[in-house]
Amino acid sequence: MVGSETRVKVVKNKIAAPFKQAEFQILYGEGINFYGELVDLGREREADRESRRVVQLQR
Repeated sequence: MVGSETRVKVVKNKIAAPFKQAEFQILYGEGINFYGELVDLGREREADRESRRVVQLQR
């Protein structure tokens, strides 16, 4: 997989709230890394356990 970690900031928009920031991974040829976003969200909310490169999300 080849891609990049991207940080974006909403400056002016009629729909979204201004000055919000987001970080996500873009995989070339595929788009936004959906599964990576789920793992990052779980880490932010401390809902995951990692062992041997396997991530288990708690329900």
